Amino acid sequence: RSTSFDSLELQRVASQHLVCDHSLPPAWYRLMLGQQPVEMPTRCVEMNRCGTQAPVWLSLKSESLPAPGESKRLTGCATWQVLGGTRDCCLFRIPVAVRNCGSFFVYLLQPTPGCMGYCAEGEPWCCNVHLGDLVSQASLPLSLAVHPVITAELLQGRAHLKCSYSPRSPEPPVRFRVLWSRLSSPGHREQIHQETTPELFAHLEMDGANLRLGDTVFCTVTAFRRGSPEQQSLPEDSKGFYAGIKFLPESLEIAEDGKEHVLTVLSTVPIACPGQDDSCKVTLQLSTEDLGKSFTY
Repeated sequence: RSTSFDSLELQRVASQHLVCDHSLPPAWYRLMLGQQPVEMPTRCVEMNRCGTQAPVWLSLKSESLPAPGESKRLTGCATWQVLGGTRDCCLFRIPVAVRNCGSFFVYLLQPTPGCMGYCAEGEPWCCNVHLGDLVSQASLPLSLAVHPVITAELLQGRAHLKCSYSPRSPEPPVRFRVLWSRLSSPGHREQIHQETTPELFAHLEMDGANLRLGDTVFCTVTAFRRGSPEQQSLPEDSKGFYAGIKFLPESLEIAEDGKEHVLTVLSTVPIACPGQDDSCKVTLQLSTEDLGKSFTY
């Protein structure tokens, strides 16, 4: 499985020995070279390497490998040649969970969709690399799926976001680590709050400073057993929640003699009224453009 192993000669003289993980039992594995642990490569691997034709490597993109004691869901990519002879480093995608056990990584591997092989790299490359024995369940993440979802609600007259999550099966006593983040730029998030709670929900106030209108917010939930924080579930992300005012549709082209159009203004968060009366309202400024000229109403 070494990235330095050229599979072309193997295909020519003993193709039956090509690495083919389509029948690999789904389980946690670690990659071993003799008695030394090695890792899946995190860069594109050329075709006909790793003892197979379509090598599978670990794509990080803007992600990073988990820190010691942590786990992450990442993507395995299989390299293959498409029409015209162009190489596609990620023609096939396979979910791979990775846990950092301190001195080595373990990988939750799935059967591949065809004759492909998971790659490994490490030093020195003296021998073939094999998938290690199944890892002891005692050291693995909890098998909880929490499915976090963000909604908005009023609490004591103030707008809050609520992150709710529900484990697939109760395994008490369990606690939850909730990490709130917002989109700071396309593809990048910044952390704004973290807490640990035994509850199946967590709140975050729209305070106008850490969290304000126009933010796209995420909550990431990790479950762990009380007294055993090192044994935790894989962190799960909610879908991004846009906290602000939406226009439906987002844009309109209107002719002076055309038909009537309906523009819906929707707030995804509740509007808090500071006073006691019911005349709470939000004033909006509407701008239009006409052949390079802009008008504000």
